[in-house]
Amino acid sequence: MAVTPADQSSKERLILKELRIEANGNLGPIDSSRTPRYAGAATYARLPRLDQVAKADVTVVGVPFDSGVSYRPGARFGSNHIREASRLLRPYNPAWDVSPFENIQVADAGDMAVNPFNINEAIETIQQNALDLSAAGSKLVTLGGTTPSPCRCSARLPSAPADPSRCCTLTPT
Repeated sequence: MAVTPADQSSKERLILKELRIEANGNLGPIDSSRTPRYAGAATYARLPRLDQVAKADVTVVGVPFDSGVSYRPGARFGSNHIREASRLLRPYNPAWDVSPFENIQVADAGDMAVNPFNINEAIETIQQNALDLSAAGSKLVTLGGTTPSPCRCSARLPSAPADPSRCCTLTPT
């Protein structure tokens, strides 16, 4: 924790100043030249949380759910592992000469709270959360989970039309 003057309130002392890269009006990842990659909250690619930005073009959300499998559970831990591994991602890719976070606002919404004991309820929760997160036009990237990702659920459940252009899924293999 950063050293703060004694006259600050305890709430102010608990707030850690994040030094982020900003470009084209977008709040980007934490600047790793000023804060080491192993420090701070684990968000995807060290990007801001959804509550730290006014609007996100792309929302990253974890789906810690694997109750639909019978033999190989563990995908529920995928979102955390992907976030931890993504700490090493750089804001600039020299091979492609691109800085993706300069042109679009990407934010991490954390993990969905799904019921691991009721598959139908979990699928409905995932679907509703996906619809809520994408209602303002944000595209979704889901991390972890198994078959019931928001894209796949939208195709199965009659209450929401399938729209694969609204999201994609990253699941570790």
